[in-house]
Amino acid sequence: IAVGAHEGKKLPIPGADHPDVLVSTRFLRDVRLAELGTSNFKSQTSKDAPQESSLKFDVGSLKFDVGSLIFDKHVLVLGGGNVAMDCARTALRLGAKQVDMACLESRDTMPAHADEIAEAEEEGIVIYPARSFTRIINADGRISGVEAVNVSFMRFELDGSLTLETVPDSEHVLACDTVIFAIGQRAGLAFIPEDAGVGITRQRTVAVNPNTFSTSRPGVFAAGDATTGTSFVIEAVAAGHKAAANIQKYLRGESLESREHVDLPVVKMTPTAVSARIRRGEIELKPRVRMAALDGATRGRSFEEVNLGFTEEEARAEATRCLQCGVCSECLSCVYKCAAGAINHNQVARAEQIEVGAVILAAGFDLYDAQLAGEYGLGRFANVVTGQQYERILSPTGPYGGHLKRPSDGHEPKRI
Repeated sequence: IAVGAHEGKKLPIPGADHPDVLVSTRFLRDVRLAELGTSNFKSQTSKDAPQESSLKFDVGSLKFDVGSLIFDKHVLVLGGGNVAMDCARTALRLGAKQVDMACLESRDTMPAHADEIAEAEEEGIVIYPARSFTRIINADGRISGVEAVNVSFMRFELDGSLTLETVPDSEHVLACDTVIFAIGQRAGLAFIPEDAGVGITRQRTVAVNPNTFSTSRPGVFAAGDATTGTSFVIEAVAAGHKAAANIQKYLRGESLESREHVDLPVVKMTPTAVSARIRRGEIELKPRVRMAALDGATRGRSFEEVNLGFTEEEARAEATRCLQCGVCSECLSCVYKCAAGAINHNQVARAEQIEVGAVILAAGFDLYDAQLAGEYGLGRFANVVTGQQYERILSPTGPYGGHLKRPSDGHEPKRI
């Protein structure tokens, strides 16, 4: 089971079931499907669109009426993360009259990336931080706002529960006529029957043995966000690799708990180590290079790419900010790239004592620099190679995959 955490959540407050209350993941999915299903989506979603009906799409079985949901509406996004930013900036591009955001966190502790927040504000999106929400106000079937209170303290505990303190008598209304919840995601586990024998935690994730990724039902394994809640992509990828290895053991009838835990070297640049490099002049503190972008007024009217990319000079400047740790970070790229499967990151240094009766010393020799023999043209003509280079050409892992080819043009030689 690796279904991720793609189901958006709503707060259990009065009015949350109103038809004009949307959920982040469903909203973004439907917009994207509509965009993929029409060739002129960008031009039609401009604020200068002549009429609301031009914003309607029919993509297969999907009926997505952008006009009635967003166009010319006052949208309020509840949430302060990157998904909430996506919702707010998407609503703006769909022709919303005004887009606001409100979240529990203070302005300085919002979980969204600083660049996302800055770009949203440049586009005219107003952010109301440190707010908690008590109800969605509606009359005669129409939403008129969200009742909120000011937050003086908030913290998520280790078990996922929220500790919240609000300011007395601070109730106020944030005006809007459409609400989008973007307060997080969870795994959609409704497909698992109650009698399936697969345990579900109080946080609505699949319960697994953290060492083997096995569930409470033999033969069923789970990994990724379905077991941990929303986390980093690389953690889900790693969990998938480990779960697959244990599934293989299960199918072979091997013990799942016999896996050896090897402490592999990884990069750990501590603040002390960084400070020492700065003192020695090995590291120079530089701010991140800001990538050029479309101006806020222009980009808010279309789905054109916001960031315009680095110039060569900017790219080089940004690349020089690397700490250059110079040790393996366990990204495993070399493992995936090696066609011969010759790299094993689980190997560690070990000492062996071998009983022998004699030792033969065959230490080899230093290669002669054949370029010193200028009359042969090594270094001047592409098709003049050394014996060692010739062996490399013939190697199955060499530049030509074991085929004999001329370095000059990649064609097979007629005579050597």
